[in-house]
Amino acid sequence: MILLLLLFGFCEMEIEPALAGAFFECCRAGGWQPRRVKKTRTGQVCCVFFARQAGRVLEAARQSGLPLYRKRYGGLPYLGYRILKRPGMILGLSLALTLILASRMFLFGVEITGNEAIGADELRRELSACGLRLGGFLPKLDTDAVASALRQGDQRIAYVAINLQGTVAKVQIREAKEGEDKKTAKLPANLVALYDGVVTAPLVYEGKCLVREGDVVRKGQLLASGLLDTDNNGLRVTRAAGEIFARTVHTYTVHVPFLYEKRVYTGEEKSEISLLFFSLDRKVLKTTGKMTERCDIIEETRWLSVGGKALPLGWVRARYLAYELIEARYTVEEAYAQAQEELSELLYEESATRRVLSRRIETVADAEGVTLICTVVAEENIATTVEFSIEP
Repeated sequence: MILLLLLFGFCEMEIEPALAGAFFECCRAGGWQPRRVKKTRTGQVCCVFFARQAGRVLEAARQSGLPLYRKRYGGLPYLGYRILKRPGMILGLSLALTLILASRMFLFGVEITGNEAIGADELRRELSACGLRLGGFLPKLDTDAVASALRQGDQRIAYVAINLQGTVAKVQIREAKEGEDKKTAKLPANLVALYDGVVTAPLVYEGKCLVREGDVVRKGQLLASGLLDTDNNGLRVTRAAGEIFARTVHTYTVHVPFLYEKRVYTGEEKSEISLLFFSLDRKVLKTTGKMTERCDIIEETRWLSVGGKALPLGWVRARYLAYELIEARYTVEEAYAQAQEELSELLYEESATRRVLSRRIETVADAEGVTLICTVVAEENIATTVEFSIEP
């Protein structure tokens, strides 16, 4: 019955408790059945009739001298009537529906995997130049042509595959290995030392190796030659390739002064909101005014979604937090801890290309601050490829 009331519409009415008996007798005589009869918190008797019966019930109660109060209308017919009285709502719903349907025809996102040395932002700019850009019309998008153009335009990329999943382009990248550039892969080359060191494992698989295990080499020294003197074919040139592992020594110095500038937030905060439509943005609400240059910017991006499907509509809220720089002073312990943290970050970055065997840290504290001098003994590949040309 509740479903029928919602479907055909209903009217909720109230009457005084003392007159409820007479009112229900009037309804029986008219053939109208009140539904969902209950007593409200104010003591009134409340009941519900179908919307098409409400007018006749009110007229019969008026003729009988019964003060019947109409509380509210509800149901789908009443909702449709309210919507029809608001053309702006109809227009908004129509635009929203059109946007949802149209958004399925345009590229909404680009996801890139497989890239290591090449940044995702740089790849997105190159893809956009090749025709794969946010907001692009999907029926006219030729992913094979885009992939071919990207491979030809960037020699650092060896393989590209683009697959469309709904409105998202999945881009798979395989980067060319070092020394495999298409234009220079056939040029002769030598292997030269990047650092001083003691050779531990010379692994040369192309060219003539000029060093042995235990040899001391200097930066810039020739390790493997691309010139081969053969008995049968005479002098031959090739592209030397391989790895020369050596024990190396590196020194890192970190200095933290006692006096430094401390960032203190003033409490002043401004913000601005930008609407997003695909890759386009337009500022619609801005309260930054005349903001100081010293401020931190915190951005928060939100995209609208319907039924778990992302829409190409969203907004970005940027918050500007003003701060001042005041002079502060580290204690010896604080300066030492800060120096340790900076040195750890530096060593972490450097250890990505070498295997650390040992390290020794020397601490120097004077009137200016704390200095850490770290000596690292490591094993790494010190060979780098240096091309050369043969003059005719």
